[in-house]
Order: sequence, then C-alpha cells, then structure tokens
Amino acid sequence: MRLKKIGKDAIITIIFGVFLGVFGLMYLVMPAQRFSVNEKRVLEPEPKLTSRSLFSGRFGADFEKYLSDQFALRDFFVGLNSYYDLCIGRNGVKGIYAGKDGYLIEAPVEYDEKNLQKNVEAIARFSGEVGIKPDFMLVPSTGFVYDDKLPAVHYPYNDDRIIASVESALGPGVDPVDLIRPLKAQKDTEQLYFKTDHHWTGRGAYAAYRAYCAEKRLRPVLMDRFNIQEEGGFYGTTYSRSALWLSSPDTIELYWDKADSHYEVEIPEAKKKSDSLFFLSHLDAPDKYPVYLDGNHGFVKIANKNVKDGKLLLIKDSYAHVFVPFLAQNYSEIYMVDPRYYKQSLIELVEENGIDSILFLYGVNNFVNDTSLVRLK
Repeated sequence: MRLKKIGKDAIITIIFGVFLGVFGLMYLVMPAQRFSVNEKRVLEPEPKLTSRSLFSGRFGADFEKYLSDQFALRDFFVGLNSYYDLCIGRNGVKGIYAGKDGYLIEAPVEYDEKNLQKNVEAIARFSGEVGIKPDFMLVPSTGFVYDDKLPAVHYPYNDDRIIASVESALGPGVDPVDLIRPLKAQKDTEQLYFKTDHHWTGRGAYAAYRAYCAEKRLRPVLMDRFNIQEEGGFYGTTYSRSALWLSSPDTIELYWDKADSHYEVEIPEAKKKSDSLFFLSHLDAPDKYPVYLDGNHGFVKIANKNVKDGKLLLIKDSYAHVFVPFLAQNYSEIYMVDPRYYKQSLIELVEENGIDSILFLYGVNNFVNDTSLVRLK
C-alpha cells in the first residue's frame, strides 16, 4: 500500500514538474504581448531591474504583475476561471452578470454619497452662473432597464431612486428629461443596449433623442431619414471584464443621413477635421465603439451647414457619442465637452460662441462616480 502511495505521489510530482517546465519554456520562448485584444487593455511590460527598484520592493511587485499578464495561454485560463465561477454559482463575481439572451450586464455601481453631492452642487452652481437653464439627462443602466434579463440572484438596481434624488437636489435650476419611461416602454420591441457593452445602442439613443425633442419642443427627425449601416463583431466592455469569451458579439449601427454630407467636425486636440460623424478606421480596431465621433476627447465641435440656428453646449460622457448623430439634425453647432479632459472655462466658451442651449448627458453609473464635474466653471 505504501509503495502504491509513493508511486501515485511520484506520478503527480512528475506531471506537475512537466507542467511547470512546459509553461516555463513557453514563457521564455513566446514574445511578450503589449495589448490584450479580449480585455482591451495594455498589458504589463517587463520591469527594469535597478538597485532602487530591487531594494524598495517595487521590482518584485512589478514583476509579479508582469508574470500575471504574460503567462502562456493567459486568455484561455482567464476564461476558464470565469466559466468555472459561473458553474459554481458565482455569477457576477467580476462585477458583470451573465444574464438571459446573451446579456453581460454591469452590476449596480457602488458610489460615494459625498462625491455625488459635490457633483450636484457643482452643476447647480454652474447653472446659476452661466445664465442659461440647462437640460439634464441621466441614462439608466442596462440592468435597470432590462431587469428581466438579470439572473435570479443579483444586487438591486436603484437607478430610479438615484435619478429622482439628483433631480430633486438640482431643483428648478435645471430641466430634467425623463429617460426611464421611454426606454422601459420600448425595451421589448428594440434592443436599446448592447449585450456585451455598458452603453446604449443607436436605438436606445434614438428613444432618448425623441424624449429630448419632446421636452424642448423640437421636431425630431424620423428614423427613415437615415441609411443604417450594420457592422458586426463588436465586443464591448462587459465582455472584456467578464472574460466569458464564448459570448456572441454585438452589431454596431451607423446612422447615415440620406441627405448630402453637410457636417464639419473639428477635434482640436487630435488635430482632426472630418465631414463625417463616424470615424470608420475604428471598425478595424479591437475597440469599435470610437467609430462614433472618434471616441473620448475633451472638446469636439460639430457644425451642420443645413441648420440655420441653435447652438448647444453638450457636457457629457461617452453615452453622448451615439446620441449626437440624431441631435446634430437640430442644431447648427454643437460644442461637445468632456470635463475629464477639458480644463478651460465653459462660461467663456458659451459667451464667445453665442451658445443658447446647454445639455448635461451622462450614464447614471458614470455620473455618480465622476470627479471632474466639480471643476465646472
């Protein structure tokens, strides 16, 4: 019996040794990867060994991160771990729920009440100083709108309470636009949010656009005004974070105005000018979402030569990028600002350009944790 036990232990030891040897050899032979396509992030580079980094302990910590990012077959094992968690009932352990019909849904966001209060106070202060009453739109999360797609066990989504609380605190200084009602009303007939990303789709943005036009008494353009270009193979942020690599991709829709091109898009920080709201080179990149207005920039100016009046300051996060192709039909100029990157005075921007309307547009999860709105001036 003892000999049998020793034999089994020896076999296990040999297998483990071979395993370590093979993966050690693969680590030495395979080149380091700079970017993970699935996770959409830059991987840790090999740290440089110096006397300072060695004795401070930083080299050891950095090298551990490097090994974690660069071990052989990393995507396979990361995905295997995610599916194992799913099988043993740990759905949502990475902050993403695997829902029904292929939805990968961001878990309810945690936030600091004090930070949220600072954001509300900053908007209220700015609204009083700028001399124009802003419109205010908070986009509810996928999990709140598509609550029927959630797994049986999940944390509660309190988007309605958060939005109501923010709007109440802002008071009469802003005009809120309700998005919960129109999105809930259409969720069963249209795919309003991506399944592998936290953003809304063009269909969701269009529903919000119609709600905004109703509030502002603007005439919305009809959907048949556009030629819709469909591009498959889109994997978004919830796919990357979940590591559920067998999930089916989404389809991105681009809404091309059937009229002749009449846009002028300027992105000063990137030194880019375009006659299109869509930057098609991103369709060949791992992250396709920046096809809408070239992604995140501090300042973008959009002019529509076919519209004679109306100048809008749009203070926003990335939810606005899918929204603007519709909104641009109603304004001669849109000044799109992301406060995370734009450090100049918005009040001066309004005064110098004759802006007559202001809209805040944020996803609720981004808004509650934003730390740049306190700099509004």
